[in-house]
Amino acid sequence: MTDARTRILIGALTLFTLWPAVQMTLVAVFDVNAWKLGGYGMYATPSFRPEVSVAVQRAGDSGFSVVTNLAQEQRDELTTFSRARFALGRLSRPDRLAERVFDGMPNVQSIRIRVVELRIDPRSAMLGSRESAFSYSRRAPSR
Repeated sequence: MTDARTRILIGALTLFTLWPAVQMTLVAVFDVNAWKLGGYGMYATPSFRPEVSVAVQRAGDSGFSVVTNLAQEQRDELTTFSRARFALGRLSRPDRLAERVFDGMPNVQSIRIRVVELRIDPRSAMLGSRESAFSYSRRAPSR
């Protein structure tokens, strides 16, 4: 019984020792929030929520217009995506949000979802923003 307890203790201490390096890698590579996943970066990093906007191109229109009156289901999905993006960074994509917009707006042909995230530049220590854009087109119905 003591052998099993020793192995469990060694495994737990090893995991506890290695996790900060794993979490720091996730933060550096995928922009995972340093405040999430049990990392220690929260003590050195401010936390900013991403700004998400949805623009649509309706059938017959030549340009995109920003949607300000999303239906409740679409707003809920936007909130879900925003929270996921806040925690998981670039590991989170707005695919379900685009699906909800297409489902709720049958005359929409294309969607652009724009995400603006504030970040501290590690080289200059200045506040900057990074923008990500996601484009979706409605698929033609299959026959």
